[in-house]
Amino acid sequence: MSQDALDHWLEALGLEGALTTEQHSELARHSALRDYRRAQVLWTAGSESKGLYVVTRGRIRVLRSRKGRQHLIHVREVGATMGEVPLFDGRPYPATAIAATDAQCLVLSAASVRGLASDNGVFAALFMERLSTRVRTLVDRLERQTLGDGRSRLAASLVGASAVGTSAESGGADFDIGMTQEEWAEDLGTVREVLARELRAMKDDGLIEQMDRRRFRLLREDALEEIAGA
Repeated sequence: MSQDALDHWLEALGLEGALTTEQHSELARHSALRDYRRAQVLWTAGSESKGLYVVTRGRIRVLRSRKGRQHLIHVREVGATMGEVPLFDGRPYPATAIAATDAQCLVLSAASVRGLASDNGVFAALFMERLSTRVRTLVDRLERQTLGDGRSRLAASLVGASAVGTSAESGGADFDIGMTQEEWAEDLGTVREVLARELRAMKDDGLIEQMDRRRFRLLREDALEEIAGA
């Protein structure tokens, strides 16, 4: 790929000026931008590492399948890195990555990244920091998915989404949940059928109004907060 394009993403990662000229040229020779269609698989659990991925457009979901159910591990958006674990421990991917939207990733070859991590302390420190942040995120997600029942997790999700996603056009009342119902169910640690049933129950109870499949309005936020805290 071009060195100008690589420079842009190195700057976004906080690596501007951190590489020697030789390291920069080596990385440019062994990197490429790849486009993915929505629902396209980037890699599957159990496959060998393909390198380090930097999300440059769109959104990627990383999932683990168990007994026919998909469990969301994390969602990676623009500027996020992926694939560090198998790259550095030499083992296969522990989960599957799927494009949640049309997406693009900068893919850096595994050999180049391993070499940089050995030779460049700034580069190595960046990925230790990112992996540490990832662990904290996973702990938070595990807590959300194991504490409380499905109804309380859904209530907490609705209240949280309302706080950050209300629209000016609707006077701040409506909000978009920001994902498909299948993705939402995975995020809550359940399946779409259970999510749909809980949403119907909340509508019947007068707690929420559903404008379409992704847009909602909270009618009794205090009651939802009480359910979320139960």
